[in-house]
Amino acid sequence: MPTAEGIAHASRDDHVPYNLIGHSRREMNTSTRYTVAFTFCLVVAHPVIASDARSAVEGAVDNPKGQAEKPTVDPPRSIRSDSESVTAHYDRGRAYYERREYDKAIAEFSHILRLDPKCADVYIARAACYGYKGDFDRAIVDYSNSIRLAPNRADAYLFRGACHGRKGEREKAIADYSEAIRLNPKDGEGFANRAHSYAAAEQYSSAISDFTNAIRLDPRSTSHYLCRGMCHLAREEYDDAISDYTHSIQMDPGNACTYGWRGFAYCMKHDWEKAMMDCNEAIRLDPKSAEAYGRRGDVYAQSGKYDAAIADFAQAIRLKPEDPLKYSARGSVRYKNGDLDGAIADYTAAIRLKPDHARFFYERGIAYTGKKDLDRAIEDFTAAVRLDPRNDEAYFGRAQAYKERGDSAKAEEDFAHAKKLRESKRLGAGRS
Repeated sequence: MPTAEGIAHASRDDHVPYNLIGHSRREMNTSTRYTVAFTFCLVVAHPVIASDARSAVEGAVDNPKGQAEKPTVDPPRSIRSDSESVTAHYDRGRAYYERREYDKAIAEFSHILRLDPKCADVYIARAACYGYKGDFDRAIVDYSNSIRLAPNRADAYLFRGACHGRKGEREKAIADYSEAIRLNPKDGEGFANRAHSYAAAEQYSSAISDFTNAIRLDPRSTSHYLCRGMCHLAREEYDDAISDYTHSIQMDPGNACTYGWRGFAYCMKHDWEKAMMDCNEAIRLDPKSAEAYGRRGDVYAQSGKYDAAIADFAQAIRLKPEDPLKYSARGSVRYKNGDLDGAIADYTAAIRLKPDHARFFYERGIAYTGKKDLDRAIEDFTAAVRLDPRNDEAYFGRAQAYKERGDSAKAEEDFAHAKKLRESKRLGAGRS
């Protein structure tokens, strides 16, 4: 189960975005939404589905039939004569799990399920091991078997929803979280997990509502405030975002990540002094935090101090070279600073690290357009709309490239389609 502690850890360490160097206020706001959504995708995708697996395994060890009133092993009736063997397999499976020897743990739990395929808890335990191995398809099968045997188990729906989230199946994840909430409406983790899925889908209004319920049920969770603040940020509700970050800081003043996010919110309000104070505090608290340097790079970039921004993004890349957003962020500043070749190199690095992300192709297409390399620009915009067919910016970019190349018919077609998409987003903005 994604616990408050687990989510807070992911929020501190996993790809906190700062690629918000747009060419206009509208582009900056659009980029904010996309990067916040990107972050929630990664946080949801973090393999935290087995963070409570130990309790699931221990539950199976203590009580294979899910009978809470029986504190000791009570093997299923069909194999009760083999109770010592069953107990030994339970104990070994738990020990292997704790040592992260998941294949061996799976073998032990599989042995039990061959003896009695009706142990719902053991399916959950084995699924947790599959989840940590990244085998989410098998994990989903095991969670589904557990649900078939014990349809009122809210935790099984919660865990299965996390697997669907890992696979990018947000609708299925939301459906599972909703069922977990129906079965156990007093568990804030169901609301928090569903909120993450809503946010990853850019349904920020729904996410805020769920985070609010999670806070009501667990008011001491710093991560819920932090994540709700991110959703307010995406909706350009900067004062509400700052309020949530401040609540989180008051409860956990040592969390560098939260200072960085609040600094970014101040940056979006053009309150450079407070933004810089928060970013410097984030770096002081965690001088090895790539995200803190990235956040300060944002402040420098938005205030027009491009050389300082590039230096901070370079430090962020040194600290976390596997994060594509760092290269994209530096590329955006290089573009603004007139270094088109440097920008293209950074966007290319981002694409190499995450070739299925439309935004990076769009950004490189813009840079190629600036160099008048229109054929390559069109190729990149086409890749962007293939990956994200609702990307109105990519259609506008390709339309402009077609226009400059003299393909007026294709340009008009793309302009018209882009305007339709933008109008559709405008009408739906009030619902997100």
